[in-house]
Amino acid sequence: MARETDFNVDVLQAGVRLKVEDADASQECDRTHILNAIAKQDLDSRPLAAHESYDFINATMRGLFAVAAWPQAVRQNKVHYLNLPAALKLDKGRKDLHFSFSAAGDVADEKDTQGVMDDTQLSLLVEHFPPTLSGCLVLDLAYGVRLGHVGLSCLASSLEHFPDLSMLSLDVSHIGSIGHAEMALLARGLQKLPGLKSLTFNFEDCDSVSDTGVKELCAGIGAPAKLDTLSLRFAFCFGVGDNSLAALGDRLADLASSMKHLTLDFTHCRSITPVGSGKLACALKQLTFMETLQISFHGCVSLTPAAAATLGEAIEQLRSLKRLKVNF
Repeated sequence: MARETDFNVDVLQAGVRLKVEDADASQECDRTHILNAIAKQDLDSRPLAAHESYDFINATMRGLFAVAAWPQAVRQNKVHYLNLPAALKLDKGRKDLHFSFSAAGDVADEKDTQGVMDDTQLSLLVEHFPPTLSGCLVLDLAYGVRLGHVGLSCLASSLEHFPDLSMLSLDVSHIGSIGHAEMALLARGLQKLPGLKSLTFNFEDCDSVSDTGVKELCAGIGAPAKLDTLSLRFAFCFGVGDNSLAALGDRLADLASSMKHLTLDFTHCRSITPVGSGKLACALKQLTFMETLQISFHGCVSLTPAAAATLGEAIEQLRSLKRLKVNF
């Protein structure tokens, strides 16, 4: 965060306005050679004034600056001033997108929210995702105290435009407004991603997350038939209990032929009992291609040694397992 804050606004503005054909070089012959190499011309010929390859490189470089500048621009209320939306949208060679807007350390309380990612800012961002996204989409929105239904609705709706997306990671931890309605929106978005192979959700310390919301989310998790990596974190979500594990178990069973890497964090989900962990254990037995498994039930005070033994017996049947971490 500190390094981003030190970026000079004028430098960022120059970056999103970059035109390679107007750039200087230490030697004029170097500039000539560079432009001709870009345009696939004879190196010593006179550089073209315009070329589609110039346009592609300009869009790519402007997109790089837009991604780097956006979190700082949000904090300084300069997203439009720097023309970041257009720069990102026009980066049509971009397949992956990584953003971190975590407000940890920037916001002392919910009253001090100037320059923090909110519904309006999130909607603006997702409306300007480049149309070529097909690889990874990673969004860290943790501690976004002003994020809610409107912003997440826009995000979920946008996913239908990227059916070839292979990896989605969303961190909405420590946001009290995330509840079953928002999780239902995310589930509907997942149903538009048939080729998704890796999915990560972090709901840690989301006070409003409950069994109802987890059940809604699980309805979407089963849609990507090729999903082989799943990470769900519900640490300190006190409304998550046995019904969540039952719904998740049903979905894992549907993914038995593809699932290889699974991370589940139920730290201090105190409503979980041996009934719920038993249903999850039954589902785990079917994941015969599982290679990596991490599960935390730390602080789940109702779980018994017998419940741990049942889970252990299920894990023993995973013959393809290479890495295991279980925390009780």
